Amino acid sequence: VDTYLREHLAEIVREEQRDCVQVLVQVPPGATEEQERLAQAYVERTLERMRAEGVSAVWSSQPPEYQGLRVLSQYLPPASPSTDMPDEFRRALFGLTAPGAAAEPVHTANGWHAVAVTDIHAPIAPDSPRAREVARERLVTVRRREAMTALIRTLSQRYPVSVEREHLEAILPALGEPSGPAT
Repeated sequence: VDTYLREHLAEIVREEQRDCVQVLVQVPPGATEEQERLAQAYVERTLERMRAEGVSAVWSSQPPEYQGLRVLSQYLPPASPSTDMPDEFRRALFGLTAPGAAAEPVHTANGWHAVAVTDIHAPIAPDSPRAREVARERLVTVRRREAMTALIRTLSQRYPVSVEREHLEAILPALGEPSGPAT
């Protein structure tokens, strides 16, 4: 485990990360004041609903458009304090102390965003117990996958079977989450 940790330290150590979703009401360039007002009001109502009904329930049930404006529900890549993003977005994401909907709509050049944090992952320092735990989890996954591959190879040599990659890929998640380039 310690060897794996040393060899994969850069993949394991990280800043705090936040998993996020958004409902974006796109506002076209040169939008009218009415379009801006409609988009902002929709996002404000969406944030209220997220707080009352739950982020996932509201986020996953958005229409493709509202009053002629495109509405997008999106998973966002995990964000950390050093992630490149507009300052308004950063304040909304990192202003939350727990998962949930942002307090206010976020306005960017793309339009109006209802942003919600779905999970907060604590930072992992190089010498922390969590770093060693992550290394162990990843090493177990690597070893399980190696053992499964060896078993399939042995069975394929012994019995007339064919192994289809799509079926093999279907069982790999049961062996552990893939993490990092080693898996």
